[in-house]
Amino acid sequence: MNITLTIEEKYISFRDADDNIIYDIRKCDLGESYNYPEGQISFWIYELVAKKWATKPMLIQLFEIMKLEAPDSKMDWEETREFIEYHY
Repeated sequence: MNITLTIEEKYISFRDADDNIIYDIRKCDLGESYNYPEGQISFWIYELVAKKWATKPMLIQLFEIMKLEAPDSKMDWEETREFIEYHY
């Protein structure tokens, strides 16, 4: 499955080969975190790791976008990156 990440005005969208949106994240929600045992990680990374179509490069790209768009988030950036590395 060929999925692309697109940055829109108010959303980060994941689109399939036919340009259909299969997953959307509102930019204003990018900073949401999940209380993982090792620390506060990105809620969205936590959710997307379980998706068969989500790839490591895609999640790293999303991670970098989050750092730019939600720099004041309470998530632990290092732990979130390690979470991606651990799952791929």
